[in-house]
Amino acid sequence: MLNRWLVIAAINLIATFAVDADIIPNLLSGPTPIGGGQFEYDYSATVTVGERLDPGATDSNTCAGATLCVPPGTFFTIYDIGGLVSASTTASGWDSSTQPTGVTPNGISLTDDPALENVTFTYSGPVASSGAMFDTFKILSTSDLPTTGVFSNQATNDTAGLNGTTLVALGTVEVPGTPASAVAEPPYVAAFLGLGVLGFVLLRKHATRR
Repeated sequence: MLNRWLVIAAINLIATFAVDADIIPNLLSGPTPIGGGQFEYDYSATVTVGERLDPGATDSNTCAGATLCVPPGTFFTIYDIGGLVSASTTASGWDSSTQPTGVTPNGISLTDDPALENVTFTYSGPVASSGAMFDTFKILSTSDLPTTGVFSNQATNDTAGLNGTTLVALGTVEVPGTPASAVAEPPYVAAFLGLGVLGFVLLRKHATRR
């Protein structure tokens, strides 16, 4: 528990000096085996300096800079989760959803593999200011192989002169990679293995006859 809060304190310190405004998800712990071949990944999310969570400013009716507010909402999405089983959160004001593509803010360009599910955490609570920290974002996966993945987010500017405008951003975060059991051998490797087995059988038959 102490280590967990040391990590959170470090994230807040980094956020204090951040230049770009983001909702930054961070892997706090995991992969943690929970039985049944599943592993838990626990995340936090930090609202950095210069940004706030303001669902009223990013909905479909009042979004400032409407070309950026598509889709509407205050959220962050973690992409291409290997072996995804489920996603959940008990953080106040947050909900989770999963989908094969998106949810991605307009203006963000990334490679999104439709064969791997994405997880979106959407905020609908009261306005949360810069420096706010949320945790208990959970992803369950059959993968115990974390890898570097991508996240995007959409929130609201909290700086003078740009107050109330929509902010979108892109970053990296650790995610469950493709489970080892799902990594198939290339066809030529399988072919060579097959020839090897066949050769062994033929040699054995030849030796027996002698």
